[in-house]
Amino acid sequence: MKQTATIYIITLTFFISASAEAATLLVRQDGCGDATTINEALEMLDYNDGEPDIVWIGPGTYDEQLTLKGNAGVDSVPFPRIAQLTQDLLEQCYESHPDPLTLVGADPADPPRIILEEVSPHFYGFYPEELGDNYAPSVLLGGNDISIHGIHFTLPANHVGFLGQGTNLLFEDCGFEEPNRNHPFFIIEGNSDLSTTVNPVIAADNVIRFERCSCPKIYSDSFLEADRFISELIVRKCIAEGDGRSSLFVLRNVEHLRVEDCFFTDFYHIATIQGESEKVVFNRNMCPDGINSALDLFNAPMETIVTNNIITRYSKPIEADFDSPATPGRTLSVVNNTFQEYFHTGIEIEGNDPGTVILANNIFSGDGGSTAINLASVPSASASLYSNLYFNNQSDLVDAFEIHAEVGKVTGDPMFNLLLLPPPPTPGAIRDVGFTPVPDSLVVDAGDMVAYNRVESEVGNFDVDRIGSRRDGSGIDIGAQEYNDPINPGPDPVPQPGVPGFKGLVGFGPAPTIQCTFTFTPTPTQTPTATPTFSPSHTVAPTETPTPTNPAPSEPLVGIEPEAPFTFDDLICNATGSIDPDGGNVTYSYKWFRNGIDLTIENETDFSGPTVPSEETTRDEVWRCQVTVEDDEGQKETAAAQVTIQNSLPTQPEIQVLPENPLPGEGRAVLLLTFSTDADDDAVVYQFQWFRLDAEGEWQLRPEVSGTLQPYSPGEAEISGLYTAGETWKVEVTPIEARALVKRAGSKGLMGLPAGPPAIEQWIVLPDFGSDGMIDSADILTLLELYRSEDAPFAPETYPDLILISTLGWQGKAEGVK
Repeated sequence: MKQTATIYIITLTFFISASAEAATLLVRQDGCGDATTINEALEMLDYNDGEPDIVWIGPGTYDEQLTLKGNAGVDSVPFPRIAQLTQDLLEQCYESHPDPLTLVGADPADPPRIILEEVSPHFYGFYPEELGDNYAPSVLLGGNDISIHGIHFTLPANHVGFLGQGTNLLFEDCGFEEPNRNHPFFIIEGNSDLSTTVNPVIAADNVIRFERCSCPKIYSDSFLEADRFISELIVRKCIAEGDGRSSLFVLRNVEHLRVEDCFFTDFYHIATIQGESEKVVFNRNMCPDGINSALDLFNAPMETIVTNNIITRYSKPIEADFDSPATPGRTLSVVNNTFQEYFHTGIEIEGNDPGTVILANNIFSGDGGSTAINLASVPSASASLYSNLYFNNQSDLVDAFEIHAEVGKVTGDPMFNLLLLPPPPTPGAIRDVGFTPVPDSLVVDAGDMVAYNRVESEVGNFDVDRIGSRRDGSGIDIGAQEYNDPINPGPDPVPQPGVPGFKGLVGFGPAPTIQCTFTFTPTPTQTPTATPTFSPSHTVAPTETPTPTNPAPSEPLVGIEPEAPFTFDDLICNATGSIDPDGGNVTYSYKWFRNGIDLTIENETDFSGPTVPSEETTRDEVWRCQVTVEDDEGQKETAAAQVTIQNSLPTQPEIQVLPENPLPGEGRAVLLLTFSTDADDDAVVYQFQWFRLDAEGEWQLRPEVSGTLQPYSPGEAEISGLYTAGETWKVEVTPIEARALVKRAGSKGLMGLPAGPPAIEQWIVLPDFGSDGMIDSADILTLLELYRSEDAPFAPETYPDLILISTLGWQGKAEGVK
């Protein structure tokens, strides 16, 4: 008997609500959207119906050359070809598509990638005088109000990446990758001269913004060039790395430039400013390992504010040229920055028209043979210097005009806890910045608050890592980073105010609905076939039913705890959230990588589970957990997370200082009762620092018996002959990882100071009234009587600590003391 196989149809539809306030299209390469290519979607848009246009782009790699707002759309006038290029045709082109355009990656976890294998020249121009130019960019920006979110661009060699003009251009959460190339990544030109009475908005608010973008390597001469007028270029929370020869921004006639909260490394210049500019704000940026100058100001802007930055290993971190004709009101404010290991000059100002120059609260730490500040050609009435700290310079100030306006000059080792600049893990992340001053350093609360007040309205009140507030009630530190008490690290950072005048771009809502309905047909149960009986007739075999396609489970959410582990922490990989679309069960499997090496192969320890014991980890290792989720049918999906093992600091030692009540001129020795331990098994050395309290209540370091870091000397563990009666002293014993005191090959200066908490004891030197060679209860009672008498030789206002004396001896405050 012939059996009939039953086919079951299961439908699954993904529902994602679409925005009702904008014209939205979905691009998906699997055909489940409105279009399979970006250009196809651009052709569908109506740029002149009064609705914002949003194109959602699904995951995948798109090999397309794009023209945004200019040669696409059902109701747009194309850019005129060069042979027909006129001002009137350009204005008609802009006026035909006023609606904002947004491109956004539909899946933040898997952003779309736009790559161009072959570039065709664009025979279009922006200005009538450019009739002889052909353009071959990957992306032609031909309109106003264009925003791009969550898309990665890999652009071809020897071609411009982005070319165009427009107003209100926004790139947010984007990535830019380039091979070895010869042209700028971006050439952006303002279109203010296209303004007419018909469409004056063309010239209004000409703002270009980059928010949380990353560029892992820049090989071109520059990342962005702006040759014609643009009103504002705003760069926030971005990461970029050069190749030592490239510049990040080359700007001509840019009215405002604002760069904040960024990490830029290995650039010849970060920004070169030419032409006429109104304002430049460079705030809370970290710029390690540069070449020439971080900021190169030709014909310096009317107002330049450089604050809260850490700039290391440039020849001249800031170079400014003021040779233009006299410009009333011009100001240059360089306030609360840390300039480290420059190998020529920290700040060099040339020209005879600087306007007003204010250099305040900066740390100038050179390479030993450099100059901190060169104002050789600046008139003496123009420059004011307040509370700058100079360290490791051959010359602090070069000044042919003999400027004597410096107030609060400080020289000496600023004493940092750490001298490293770790890059942030992702754009926009708040960093654990190095260069943190220690509590007793010269920089803490030593800055000039008036100088910071002048710029606070522009730069806010947070330091470089946005943790320490510049207004914590106790003053302002010198340098880029405010000291934070570990017990009370300061307020949480809050968003800084935006730039006045920027209108912003259209918001985009949820992605549109995926239009595919997937059908799944289960494999039919096999029916035993009976032994056929001979028959003269021929029976056709039944058609085989194809095996249905089983969708893979969704990607799991993967994280590692703790997020910043130490060597004594177990690593725990957490994976959740995966769902099988057809309702089946899913299982998780784990694979661990150490510094990129798969540990599931040929290891005695089992690394196939979610936990790695602490004894397997070492400082600075990068551990990655890859999780594979599998459904009942064998379909798989993977996701991963990684962490870096942090350095563990040495523990606090336990000390005892003998004798307990020293006589004047008698020696005192530090006994280490319990040595410091280091979880990373780093060798630990100790630094002994001795301090005496002066009449103003300030601790003064005694360098003749205290240790140094460069070159390392531990200091004396025993001292004598320095005391007089009534003095208050203290000793600090700090454990330091020995590796931090060894210079790396080719490095300049100390590369780090991993130090544990110090053990501290303080005491007062008591007089021996009985002259019996010891301090006993009789001496203390005599001292108390004298102290309370009207003619006390030890006045209470001079020695307030004496009130803590009792028959049990000096009861001072101490840490780590037995």
